[in-house]
Amino acid sequence: MTKALALIIALVGASMFWLAAGGARWLQESKDERALFAKLAAAIDGGPTAEKVEAQFGPFTEYSKCPCPSDQKKIGQLTFDADLRGDADEVIFIAEHFENSCISIAHAVARFDLEPAHQGCLHGGCWYRSRQYDWGIIGFGIDDPDAQCASSVVINSEKYQRLKTF
Repeated sequence: MTKALALIIALVGASMFWLAAGGARWLQESKDERALFAKLAAAIDGGPTAEKVEAQFGPFTEYSKCPCPSDQKKIGQLTFDADLRGDADEVIFIAEHFENSCISIAHAVARFDLEPAHQGCLHGGCWYRSRQYDWGIIGFGIDDPDAQCASSVVINSEKYQRLKTF
């Protein structure tokens, strides 16, 4: 009986440590968040390409250096408009107008280690939580610095978004 009690105590202790260390994040994410985050992670793994983005989000009407018509996309209950532009060396993927599901900024921050909110437009009307990579950025758009849900996500690997090394 003592060994069984010791095992139960050890399992409870390990579970509490796992939860305290952030393991519960995976349990708290909604199905739509997990699916979106997995697709984004796969698209940026090793640096984004148009082919990787299309493999995760389906084909787009067309992509080029110019603005393109938005394609309506759906992941679970989450619907959004998406654009893909670029070539082999530079890609911009924009998913915006998130509807029917909250993509939690707290969960995005935990998953992608995002920086604090900052203004992302020249006119100062938009906010982002982003992370800089050597290939460029991933940024989650928010309506204000204290927003609970993302309104968009951007992957940008244009040369001006890449880390500068001297």
